[in-house]
Amino acid sequence: MATLNPDGKVLLRCYFGRAGDEAVVELSDEAIIKIVMNDLNKTMDIAEHPDFSIVTRWKNSIPQFTVGHKHRIETIKSAVEEQRPGVFPAGSLYEGLGVPDCIDQGEAAVEKVLHT
Repeated sequence: MATLNPDGKVLLRCYFGRAGDEAVVELSDEAIIKIVMNDLNKTMDIAEHPDFSIVTRWKNSIPQFTVGHKHRIETIKSAVEEQRPGVFPAGSLYEGLGVPDCIDQGEAAVEKVLHT
């Protein structure tokens, strides 16, 4: 299988920031890298600086579920199941924003359709 990193190297992708506290994205790339490295060193023993870093700012682009989201989604799905049998909600709104999460939900919905 092909990898994105050469032998002996590790690729780390880090996400940081949160809704309501976007000021960090206004920092310089160097400041952001320093913050990320300090956070990584709390759980990993990284003795060297990265060979390279890429900082990408995606302002207001990744929705963040708020406290209670899971309960609200369970309520919606229960209501849909009761009022619209055969409809199986799936997608980034429900249980995961990433493409892999959406694929998993789509596959689960297909299984439900096939076995209903």
